[in-house]
Amino acid sequence: MLGNQEKLEILKQIIESPTFKDAARLRDLLSYLVNESIAGRKPKETTIAIDVLGKDKEFDPKDDAIVRVYINNLRTKLEHYYHMNPTGIQYRLTIPKGRYEIDFEPIEAPAEIKEPEKKQWPFVVIGVLSLAVVILLVLMFSRSTGPESTSKIITSVIGHEKKPIMIVVGDFFVMNEEKLEGGEHNNVRDFSINSLDDYMEKSKVDKNFQVKYSPALYTYLRPSTYWGLWQILSVLKTKDVPVSLKLASQFTEDEFKSNNVIFMGQIKSLFVLRKFLSLYGIKCDLNKNTLSIISNDGKTEQLYSPADIHGGKFEKDFSFIVKGKGPGGTDFLLLMGCAEIGLLGAVKGVSDIATTNSILDKFPGGEVPENFMAVFESEGLNQTVFGSKMKNVIVPKVNYSKKTDSLFKK
Repeated sequence: MLGNQEKLEILKQIIESPTFKDAARLRDLLSYLVNESIAGRKPKETTIAIDVLGKDKEFDPKDDAIVRVYINNLRTKLEHYYHMNPTGIQYRLTIPKGRYEIDFEPIEAPAEIKEPEKKQWPFVVIGVLSLAVVILLVLMFSRSTGPESTSKIITSVIGHEKKPIMIVVGDFFVMNEEKLEGGEHNNVRDFSINSLDDYMEKSKVDKNFQVKYSPALYTYLRPSTYWGLWQILSVLKTKDVPVSLKLASQFTEDEFKSNNVIFMGQIKSLFVLRKFLSLYGIKCDLNKNTLSIISNDGKTEQLYSPADIHGGKFEKDFSFIVKGKGPGGTDFLLLMGCAEIGLLGAVKGVSDIATTNSILDKFPGGEVPENFMAVFESEGLNQTVFGSKMKNVIVPKVNYSKKTDSLFKK
């Protein structure tokens, strides 16, 4: 029989894992449920709401579904943990439907030989295989994309210390639309929801939302990701620096402190990177898919809001290139768009010689400054950028390094 100390050791291993690192409330909830199990108590919805979620004694589960939402999210998080750690697991923590008690289920067979449910992986399998193909082809056949000036902005992220580079690709939140018992669920996207936090906020205002939809165990990538990876990796492979890949939804603040970062994605998919943009005078309205930049004088604000975004049709979008300092002296480069064409335009801006030179001409000696922002208006169709027009280049006068360190300080 599993002892109490062993249960606490299993709990510690889970809550200290990367999967739970940035989920403080779910860590607290799991710890509470495990300790209640050890004490032999069966927690109720009301006690969880008061003891863990900070609700008052007037809490009524009939009017507030917050406990059920968090329990459902915890189940999803645990599933993700076991997927990311398929070996060396002897007990699996589960929360049976309709209950709030933790079960410690022994695992008799190694997790890696268990066949996953196929219906859970339509996006992630395609995404992983596609990423693998892109990386393999780049490593086998690619060459530098041109003269040194073509890759100057990309290689500026390497820095003098040559810290490892992590390419963070913006992925998108997927939900399961629940069907009648015994039926298959559908995978759906709500463009106003691209994180677990967004899902929770929606659930607060719509009490039936979390009944109809639940977070999926996977995300998906847009096709522009693969073209962008080809361009960036073909430059970095010529440099003596370690390179790794990470989904934005899995990227953590600690990784930002130890890696130079190149982010590539739509502004909706920034995740943890979103929090420090305000330091650079950048504001994002994710619901409207717009971005604004405050000038150096702090008095004027330029709003960039694409008017012609129609997936699969001709698009006019904005491309954003942001270079700056991350926490702990790391460097970062953000290549962003409001939609697909904007992202492709941003990648082209740092890999195409003519576009790159148009940016470098704005800087003294043609050298890449520590901090800058460039905005292009891009237009194109079906993964092809027809042209980009420079709208703005800003070199901030303020050193943001100390502010950035303070923002990411634990």
